[in-house]
Amino acid sequence: MFDEQLSSLKSFAPNDAVKAKLAAVEALWGPFKAVASAPATKDGLKVLAKTNDALLAAAHQVVQALSTTASANVIDLAGKQRMLSQRITKNYMLQKLGIGVSSKDADIKEFEEAMLFLKAVPENTVEIKERLDSAQKAWDLAKSLFSSKATAGNIVDGALDEVLNQMNHATGLYAQLFSK
Repeated sequence: MFDEQLSSLKSFAPNDAVKAKLAAVEALWGPFKAVASAPATKDGLKVLAKTNDALLAAAHQVVQALSTTASANVIDLAGKQRMLSQRITKNYMLQKLGIGVSSKDADIKEFEEAMLFLKAVPENTVEIKERLDSAQKAWDLAKSLFSSKATAGNIVDGALDEVLNQMNHATGLYAQLFSK
């Protein structure tokens, strides 16, 4: 999926600055994909844990280069919530495996601040509000289990997948709303 999206973005790139940022993503993606596609090992997870933030930062720079309006920034922020939910899932799982992660608290804070912002967008439709509320409920469940000593990985993973699903719908709804 990432390969397809990267390819589409490369063919869409409106200028040399975006093309350069996409080239940086592609350079980071190749080695990352090789490890991510291989059978899972603890050493491989450590490599992914160390390299994923650079890849995500490079991808975010592409999005920022493509986002030039306030409505695009709302769409970008809603889309970023999807990425954050998945990164928080990854960091939760790594932490449960005893692999230290440093960005978990910052990611949680960023996610929660963005949710507050998105809920306050004046143009929110009833359907967008419902999606954000559903995402919030799933988030609240997952967050309540973060510090649990019990193995709650499947519940946290399922709840954060629901956040991803709801934010994916909300992002699409924002895109439709602002394209009118």
